Amino acid sequence: MTILEAAYTLAKSVKSLTKRNDLRKLIYNLNSVREGQIDRNHFGYVARNQRLQLYGYLLTEANRSKLEQSPFGLPRIEQEELQLISSFHNQLVEVDRLCIQTLVEHNPRLEQALDIYDPTLLKNIPPSLKEIRFENSAIQLFVEEFIKHPSYSCLLGFPRDFLDLSAQKISNHVRNFEASILAQEDCPSELQRVIFTYERNSQERKILRFITNLVALRSSLSHLNQLLFQALTVDKLAILDGETIISFEGPRHNLCGESYRILVQLGSRTFKMEVNDLVLIKNPLDLNAATQLGWIQAQAFEISRETGQTLQLDLRRINESLSAYGSLDQEA
Repeated sequence: MTILEAAYTLAKSVKSLTKRNDLRKLIYNLNSVREGQIDRNHFGYVARNQRLQLYGYLLTEANRSKLEQSPFGLPRIEQEELQLISSFHNQLVEVDRLCIQTLVEHNPRLEQALDIYDPTLLKNIPPSLKEIRFENSAIQLFVEEFIKHPSYSCLLGFPRDFLDLSAQKISNHVRNFEASILAQEDCPSELQRVIFTYERNSQERKILRFITNLVALRSSLSHLNQLLFQALTVDKLAILDGETIISFEGPRHNLCGESYRILVQLGSRTFKMEVNDLVLIKNPLDLNAATQLGWIQAQAFEISRETGQTLQLDLRRINESLSAYGSLDQEA
């Protein structure tokens, strides 16, 4: 079984949660306007745009005093609703913690770099409800597969004292490196320079390998969390195929993975898609191509006489290890 397959199994278990429908309804109400009900759409808008799943909702409420000063104000949310949201979020945090536990025991300085949700932003998270617990067997299965991640064994192979840097500085390097990858279509020039200039066992390559493997693990955890969040909010992932795709560019390959640029018709199957969502991709130009899992990195709405309302999507393929960066961790 691959990490991706184990993630799908865990996502399937989310759909059987006792409180799933209650939480799903709450998220819907916080992101829609319905006649005869109080409009709380702005709360959901602010929360969604932080791209942090349910953590964005908790952060929005935590920053209420500041956000209420805006022209739109901030709609109310009840304590019971916050507790429902925090219960699911806490389960994501717990799964992440179990996934990296062995690695953090080996080198505690890595924990901050692999923490998807910056805990310093929110001090008081409401306690969890007992009714929201992921299946232990599904969690255990995923953790067992995740520790087989290529980056996991690589990082365990580095001495505990590798790089004389604080946890904060390591985290900054990892986040900045990932940001540099996402900011351009090609791999960062400095990354290419190090790979093509230095021998694999050189100190320069070791440092690069250390950072890129942390980036890969962080990417995998991030996409696990997004997959579980979407298992909460939707029954099936959206599919981009011949019925919705107008133009298809890709896959484009480089050291940092595979990417696509796809233009889709705006309709019932596509209008709800947002940046950070995971979708399934079926290449309409290759009927034999396997369906791929893709991550929406950027999107732009377009209108023309020929095609009407369309949505241009820039996506990265998610590999079997749930990383968006291909074999970068191994190439380094």
